[in-house]
Amino acid sequence: MGRGDCPRRTLVLVPKAAQALHLAVDEAALLGDTRLAPEHLLLGLMGPHEGLAALILASLGVDLVGLKGRITEATCRSMASRARRN
Repeated sequence: MGRGDCPRRTLVLVPKAAQALHLAVDEAALLGDTRLAPEHLLLGLMGPHEGLAALILASLGVDLVGLKGRITEATCRSMASRARRN
């Protein structure tokens, strides 16, 4: 059975997952990116500092503000590099 033979299903997200995905899309748009990448998903998961992902990262000693800054910096550099190649 090939991939095309699988019946299509509607993906239903729980509210917190939908919120994280919407935040990821917002982060991508804020950075001027037209694609949704893993870094945007991480930013979306980190969005609300009271969220589970943010709490887990903080409990592991991750500086959430610093991490967000580094992700944003790296994403902007990557986009600038892509733009120069095009």
